Amino acid sequence: MKSPFIGFFSILEKGVLNNHTRVGSKVKKGSVLCYIQSLGLVHEIKSKYDGEIVKMPLSNGDTVGFGTVLFEIKENYSNHTKLIVCK
Repeated sequence: MKSPFIGFFSILEKGVLNNHTRVGSKVKKGSVLCYIQSLGLVHEIKSKYDGEIVKMPLSNGDTVGFGTVLFEIKENYSNHTKLIVCK
């Protein structure tokens, strides 16, 4: 998944670490994975897929630009899996 905003990557939810956003975590489509803080606003970044986080190249507070890869998610559908790298 790529960043749709320029700003700062955050996995804190109201100052508390979001424990379900880490490598190996199972995610559901629509669940909040992280936040991008930009110009005083906080944007929720939601999963577009049901699957498992297999790579998280950023740390809390890292700067992101348009198109920065936030997560790699192995998508689960039916009895098949598909690695989503940069969608």
